[in-house]
Amino acid sequence: MKPSNIYISVLLSIVLFGTAIAQQSKTIDSLKSNLRAIEKMPNSYSRDISYLNTYNRLAFQLRVSSPKQARAYAEKGLAIARENKLTKYEADGLLLIGNCWIVEGNVEKAKAALISCLVIAEREGLKQEKAGCNMSMASIYKNQGNYTSAIDFY
Repeated sequence: MKPSNIYISVLLSIVLFGTAIAQQSKTIDSLKSNLRAIEKMPNSYSRDISYLNTYNRLAFQLRVSSPKQARAYAEKGLAIARENKLTKYEADGLLLIGNCWIVEGNVEKAKAALISCLVIAEREGLKQEKAGCNMSMASIYKNQGNYTSAIDFY
């Protein structure tokens, strides 16, 4: 590859990465703005659901770049899901929390959250959540070199 092609490739990568970061930042700012708007809503089931959705979306956006902050949002959403007996959202919250723990490097806490998610997903027939948990568990075992256990979750 010519030096000029390398330069163009590096420059393009920087621009694309910067654009992705800027877009994520806009999304996070928008979601935080939603939280401020939700605070003004009267207490109701709709308000709880709005909080829950916004917390989970914030957690998803922040899970890699700021996993501790993401986990805090996911835990707030999880509390609302449990309070309102919303098992799908409970499973979603546990999956988000498990993935945050993976990024933070706490595999045992990740497994505990993911297994809790799997129990709910299997009991309630939540295929998307079950698939997400299985993929995350397989990833943990694969990264540990335990390919037999990884295959069990794929």
